[in-house]
Amino acid sequence: MKYCLFIILSFYFWAGNHQQKSNILHINIPEIFVDSGESSTIQLMVKVKEGFHIQANKVDEEYLIPTTLVINRYNNIMIGKQTFPKSKKFRLEGSDVYLNIYDGNFNISILFNTDPHIKKGIHNLSATLQYQACDSKRCFSPKTINLSIPIKVIN
Repeated sequence: MKYCLFIILSFYFWAGNHQQKSNILHINIPEIFVDSGESSTIQLMVKVKEGFHIQANKVDEEYLIPTTLVINRYNNIMIGKQTFPKSKKFRLEGSDVYLNIYDGNFNISILFNTDPHIKKGIHNLSATLQYQACDSKRCFSPKTINLSIPIKVIN
């Protein structure tokens, strides 16, 4: 029984590590500076590994997982509209269905306002980006990336 459990756990960890090593998506968050009581924009710079794409944030088929960004509430910072880029059309090999996708490099923009009474310093917003990646033949299980978005209030 212990041997069976060991094999199952070994496969589980091997499969998990294998998927994590794919490195399909990279996100860069440039520094964000803002004065208290003012507005600014967060730019998430996303790079999808060549040969892959991710589902757009608006999908036509209910079985597909859209790319979503959830930013947790934070005192004195009010999150506004999120703007995703225009999607591209892509057809998987062997399918007649066209998918709405993102590939290559693109930005996700998020407007925000700061309260006039927010303290100076760095405020880290926690967020999650969920996406479903595909290559030309198949789509993979959805993934979630945890993000920390630092906002530096300078006045």
